[in-house]
Amino acid sequence: MTESESTERSPYSQSRRAPRLLNTFMHNHGTETRLPASIVRVPRPPTDVFLSIFQSIACRIWYNANDPTAFPPTAHIPEEYCTTPGVDKYYSVLITIMSTADGIGSILGYALFSYLASRYGRRPVLLGFLMISVISAASFLCAQLFLDWRQLALLLLWIICEIVGNARTVVFATNVCILDTAKAEERTVSLSQVAGWGAFGGTLSTAVGGSITSYAHNTKTVYAVSIACMMFLVLYTFLMVPETFPVEKREQLRLERLENSRSGESNAQNSGSIRSWLSRMRKSVMVAFESFEVLKPTYNPESGSKNWRLIYCAIHIFVVTLADGYVMQAALIYFSTQYMYNPAQNGYVLTLYTLVGTLTYTVGVPFLVGLLKPLYQKKEQKQVEDPEHSDDNNPQNSEASEEEEDEEAPLNPSPEEAVISESSEHLDVHITLASWFIESVAYIVVGLTHTVVHQMIAIGCAGLGAGRVTAFRSLVAASVEPLKQGEALAAIEMISSVGLMLSPLVMGSILTSTIGTVPQTIFYVHAAIIVFGAAVLFLIRDVDRYHTPLSEDNTDR
Repeated sequence: MTESESTERSPYSQSRRAPRLLNTFMHNHGTETRLPASIVRVPRPPTDVFLSIFQSIACRIWYNANDPTAFPPTAHIPEEYCTTPGVDKYYSVLITIMSTADGIGSILGYALFSYLASRYGRRPVLLGFLMISVISAASFLCAQLFLDWRQLALLLLWIICEIVGNARTVVFATNVCILDTAKAEERTVSLSQVAGWGAFGGTLSTAVGGSITSYAHNTKTVYAVSIACMMFLVLYTFLMVPETFPVEKREQLRLERLENSRSGESNAQNSGSIRSWLSRMRKSVMVAFESFEVLKPTYNPESGSKNWRLIYCAIHIFVVTLADGYVMQAALIYFSTQYMYNPAQNGYVLTLYTLVGTLTYTVGVPFLVGLLKPLYQKKEQKQVEDPEHSDDNNPQNSEASEEEEDEEAPLNPSPEEAVISESSEHLDVHITLASWFIESVAYIVVGLTHTVVHQMIAIGCAGLGAGRVTAFRSLVAASVEPLKQGEALAAIEMISSVGLMLSPLVMGSILTSTIGTVPQTIFYVHAAIIVFGAAVLFLIRDVDRYHTPLSEDNTDR
């Protein structure tokens, strides 16, 4: 590439490329870690800061590899020299690497946190993940200070840290801590309120980060402020956040695992040496993904059949995430190509969606739960009262119930460990279904309207569907005993991450093939897939939620 070829590229061509790069990168990073699917926000620089830094790094790498004499190692490369196809290719490779690492890292992060936190406690592992986030930001900041092989080494360190200590992992860790402390009746509201404050913090982070970048004209300042905020978060967690999974619970969970492993080993030994060897190998490979064991259907003595509740939840979250993981980016591309939205207008779309989601979390869901809970309490009491009276009239059942109470007393010494809610969990199911319905219809309206005002109203209505996130997480937590709520949520979040990684391939391909003919098709396909995934929740029954064990005889059936 000659100097004349570089300078001939107009600023207009660069400005037209930026929104496309922004859309690509925000699909993989910005939307998922900043929109209302989050609970808590690790302070991070905004997306446009990532864009400029990645572009400069890709430009430096390309010139070092293809034309090392063009610029001295310590010289700044002007932006107009970084608009060549070769730099774009390197830029795309960097984004692809980070996108893949982010998706895989979330899965590994969920598994690692679940494994360590169940053995050493939530608080120390959460502190460890926060420190990894600090190292990640510091390595990325230092990578901007060097222009030789040290830059690549620091970028490699940053990628490794991002694989484990990304924002979604910290969000998951916070959710688990909330589940450990919230009572069954307050679980949905607690998750929703914390989610709302986290989404609000993400909005402030974007605004403040952009202001700092504009004022200082230096991305290093943003990272310095981000690292300072992270260090404050580490200090706050160390001083103020208590351990939510104490030694007693960890020991009880360890004994349960030991008993299950012994029974599995005895069955494997009875099956022959080959099966025994395969069982040990499988155990060593799956130790990091032991959370998936919670999804295995169990026998429900109350219904007399197997409990497939968590399997239904897993199918639901995979299908809906496959459709929903790309729909916001599809909407932004739709606005940009069909109605010529500029980057500022796309920013308004994201901000409106986030703010409405924040209000839904902090105000809408708590109000709705408080309003509807009495109705669901009455429904549940009518379903439960008759069996209780019939048991009281039967002397054998009454004697058995007294024995069961004596056996259960040591396992449930305090009311705080009770998980049986007084209200039907169909409330969480119905909130989730209603939220998906609102969002699906809103995106269909996006494709049917033709004015900016109407499209903004439709996007705002889509934000009203944010309540599905916390209601569904509460539904998952209610499906297992308190000791295994973290593992159950980890398994569901890992399955959700798989759907999120596949969403661009499936939905993106549909958008690419229809954008030139019927661009609204993506919204209809999104709604159809959501209907299929949401319909799975109709299979969930209240009788399959977690109950305290009835007796040893029943559990052995």
